[in-house]
Amino acid sequence: MKVQSISSGSSGNCVYVESDQVCFLVDAGKSGRQIQEILQAAGIDPRRLDGIFVTHEHADHIQGVGVLSRRFRIPVFANENTWGAMAKRLGRIAPNHRIVFRNDQAFEWKGLEVRAIPIHHDAVDPVGYTFTSREEKATILTDTGFLDDRIMDRIADSNIFYLEANHDVAMLLNGPYPEPLKERVLSNRGHLSNRQAGQALAGLLRGKDEVVLLAHLSEENNTPEISLATVRAVLMEEGIDPDRGMTIKVAPRHAASRVYTCRYDQENCPDAGDISPGPLVEKERRG
Repeated sequence: MKVQSISSGSSGNCVYVESDQVCFLVDAGKSGRQIQEILQAAGIDPRRLDGIFVTHEHADHIQGVGVLSRRFRIPVFANENTWGAMAKRLGRIAPNHRIVFRNDQAFEWKGLEVRAIPIHHDAVDPVGYTFTSREEKATILTDTGFLDDRIMDRIADSNIFYLEANHDVAMLLNGPYPEPLKERVLSNRGHLSNRQAGQALAGLLRGKDEVVLLAHLSEENNTPEISLATVRAVLMEEGIDPDRGMTIKVAPRHAASRVYTCRYDQENCPDAGDISPGPLVEKERRG
């Protein structure tokens, strides 16, 4: 299984996942045109996409969903409550492309086991996902105020963790956000901090060649360097060597990342050269 971040952050979220029989997106939070351009710059033909899985209805996760579904005849997957919250903003979706699932009930789709995991965010019914193919398992999980035992159990034993590390608490508290927004981000229905992400990973990583992509970083309350350093420091506090048996990277905000596989290959995935789609930067939406 392959995972590639297409866009990550409050200005738009999108992840590309591919297995032997299927390729799809999780969320499409930039415009349809922008996502199409980033995909094509990364060598991905959007006409091949088999589906778009939506985590929740916030604009930075659904902005391009409707356009891409209509343009390339792509089915869209979401739970019933999320469909109710986002349907008008998506525009017309062909009835056979409107797929509804039930949370926390695994289902088989084109050789994958898919599970939507309820999370804690200020949306109507937000979820993260696990995708399992044979012995390979990938977790895509952002936009949650905390990780409870049920979530930790569901995402355990993943080979790839695409996990939120949204903010540095000190930067947030001393930054420009108004107090109500600071309280929202810090709440149990907000976003994971760098330290919370590190603490979760300390309970999940087993040193079995796992790949971690730290995602959904705030542009104003975090930096890639601080996020990575904090997560590494938390792991070392817990007696885990972040340089042994795992790979930890940060998902780029406005560009596609390199491709990561469930069995990380240092020779074939060198630590250089993230793909850049050009000047597609948008002003960050708060939320």
